[in-house]
Amino acid sequence: MQRTGIFLRVFLLVLTVFFAPAYGADAPNAVQGMYSSSVSKVSPDTIRLGSDLKVEIYKLPALIDAAVKSNQKIILYLNEQPLKDSVPEIDTRKQTLRFELKRTTDTKDAWNKLLGKSLLDWSRDVTVTVGLDKGTTINPYNKKIKLAIISTAGFIFWLLFLVIVGWIFLRYAYCSAILRNYGPDSPYSLAFTQIAFWFFLVLFSYVFIWLTSGDWNCIPDSVLVLLGIATGTLLGARVIDDNKLTSFQTKADELQNQVTLLQAQAKPLEDQIAQLQAQANPPTDQIAKLQAQAKPLEDQIAQLQAQIKIVSDAKTRLLSLKSAGFLNDILNDVNGPSIHRLQMMVWTLVFGFIFCSKVYQDLAMPDFSPTQLALIGISSGTYLGFKLPEKH
Repeated sequence: MQRTGIFLRVFLLVLTVFFAPAYGADAPNAVQGMYSSSVSKVSPDTIRLGSDLKVEIYKLPALIDAAVKSNQKIILYLNEQPLKDSVPEIDTRKQTLRFELKRTTDTKDAWNKLLGKSLLDWSRDVTVTVGLDKGTTINPYNKKIKLAIISTAGFIFWLLFLVIVGWIFLRYAYCSAILRNYGPDSPYSLAFTQIAFWFFLVLFSYVFIWLTSGDWNCIPDSVLVLLGIATGTLLGARVIDDNKLTSFQTKADELQNQVTLLQAQAKPLEDQIAQLQAQANPPTDQIAKLQAQAKPLEDQIAQLQAQIKIVSDAKTRLLSLKSAGFLNDILNDVNGPSIHRLQMMVWTLVFGFIFCSKVYQDLAMPDFSPTQLALIGISSGTYLGFKLPEKH
């Protein structure tokens, strides 16, 4: 029994000696010397996207050795966000690493989180850590440094741009036909309002993201599809409204052609009646007979001219409609408030809120899913479908 115990102890000792080093080499956290390094100094005290950051590492060779043994890269962490493309310039003599703070495809999400929620926060404190690209970090810098998010000049430019463009648009929206169907006093159009809403939301978000992060290629494909849906809705609504005007004019022209044809048929009879009435002794019997022949034609002409007046009055009323107020115009049809218009407006506002929230929190425009885009498209299609039979 005693010999068996000794044998087990020797066997466990052999396992420890031969297999423990191999396991330590494979696991980054087990690399010897990994935790003997730490960040001892950082400069400058304030950094921004596009600047350089110099980090002094206590026992830098130990960190380099750990990176080599585990086949990993040394990268920078800000607020525990890994900047995976931040491969540093190494100065072993001064034991420093110099990182270039740049936004790339691999670091875009990390920078979005670092710079997000920045509308009222132009700079923020961040922790600085250095480590390996698979998540193993050394002891962080014991002080926080400033991350400048947006410059005062950049924010003022964005604010002035928003105010000036917004003021110009609102001025023209009130006193012109920029959001209306036919004229400066006509009702507001829901389709015109929707495309203006998305246009300015994307425009102001684009300028803000560009000023904050320097990213000028920040519009995802789904946002282009969203703008396409709004544009298609506007074009469809405009075609429907123009077709209504065209149908009035076409109907009036058809009726006028019939009147012209009947007048051509009645003209010979009227000429004969005039000639007979001009005689010294007019033949009353012949005149009465001709007048009886002309009477049905005159009655048809009168009926057609009455129909022309009805069509012309309907077209005039359509073109002379007055606005009843913004909300009344975009939510009401001829029967009053309509659910399809309310649906389109509510979904537009909901997705607009999501859009603004995403830009504020992550400094990125949302990438809407096909299901979300389909929902927006369905609400717009329903609006157009019910608009076809609308009467004014």
